[in-house]
Amino acid sequence: MHRYPPGVLTRKIALLASIGVVAVAAVVAVALSRHGAPETAPPRPAAASAAPTGTAPISAVDWKSATVQFPASVNGGYCVQGSMTFRDGVASTDANTVRLLIEQPPVYGDLTGDGKPEAVLFAACTGSEGTSHPDLLIVSQAPDGALRQIDFVDPNAGLLEALSGARVTSVTIASGTLVVVVGGTPPPSATTTYQWNGSALRQTRRTREGIAARPLPVGPDVLVAGCPHGGIVRPVGPPSFTTADRKLSGISWGAMWRPRMALFHFRTEMQLAASDERVWKVLVDPTSWPDWWRWLRRVTVIAPGRADVLGAAYHFEFRTALPYTLTFDSETVRIAPPSLLESRATGELAGTGLWEVAERDGVTMVRYTWIVATTRWWMNLLAPVARPAFSWNHGVLMRDFAAGLARHLGVRLVSVEHRTVKPGSPGFGQLPGQS
Repeated sequence: MHRYPPGVLTRKIALLASIGVVAVAAVVAVALSRHGAPETAPPRPAAASAAPTGTAPISAVDWKSATVQFPASVNGGYCVQGSMTFRDGVASTDANTVRLLIEQPPVYGDLTGDGKPEAVLFAACTGSEGTSHPDLLIVSQAPDGALRQIDFVDPNAGLLEALSGARVTSVTIASGTLVVVVGGTPPPSATTTYQWNGSALRQTRRTREGIAARPLPVGPDVLVAGCPHGGIVRPVGPPSFTTADRKLSGISWGAMWRPRMALFHFRTEMQLAASDERVWKVLVDPTSWPDWWRWLRRVTVIAPGRADVLGAAYHFEFRTALPYTLTFDSETVRIAPPSLLESRATGELAGTGLWEVAERDGVTMVRYTWIVATTRWWMNLLAPVARPAFSWNHGVLMRDFAAGLARHLGVRLVSVEHRTVKPGSPGFGQLPGQS
């Protein structure tokens, strides 16, 4: 029998054991890549502490008369500094004047990762050298309601001459990333992304495009410069790239293959043998929905909003009839009890939802319009071939919503009809009443 020198056998056994551990780890990794990791609830930032009584959420701030602190230490200082109180959207020092472009509604979303939304405001600064192109002011709200500028972004900084001075076409906030599109007339246009690094927003990518993209509805993450709420914008995902684009933008090859966001437009109409007051009471309280809607796993209150629920924000966690889950946040942005409620969604779905309620002869008709873009890369990649499956999935969920709502109210579901509005058809990407 062969004898190994002292210590050699021990080292061989240790080597074989190490190889075995690596092999097992590789098998586990392959299995997880094929079948997915065990499903767990997505991590959420720590819940924001409740604002003191009488303090409105940042989405309810009247910016025309707001008081905002402009620290000199933020990004070298903005054109005004110190505590500034706006009057009709204008605040001035001896040297400079800042004007909030109120006609362009603010965009709200969590940029710093603390679970609370920031406000992105359009503003223009006038000084001795004239008026600047619009900047984007980033404002946060302290627990006591105080407003503080935490950064500002010049969307035109560093752009080529063809785009210098071009107006901002859209602003979005998705998964903590600020996305700004500056469009030339005619194209090209530029898409720039910014992320919070713990103390300021830093540019993470810039791409250029020269191809017009299809419309995307205004939602929580989308804003059209110069258009009223409900306008049409272009998606911010990069479409196609040329060699010159890659040299100018400095993007990675991986970014070149990122699919553009897919837009969906759904409409569900249901009739229930109940009063509009009873139906409305349930619709404005989504925290009760998981009790009777089997697809909704959990609803978490982000912000309670006002007494009429304007500004109320929630985090939704869904399972679906297909093998995937969805999570997104929703904030109430328009309300007219008991007939209309509009919300804006951010997260894995970004867009607008509109509830319309009307009662006639003891029967209440509820129409829900849901216009959203998918932000998950794999859904956008599969959208050209999987659109019918995604539409079918939404239909299953909404028909179950109607049936569950009727059971919850203890009334008869008179009818339910679900429709998918196809891209290119009349009214696609538009809420009822828009043209």
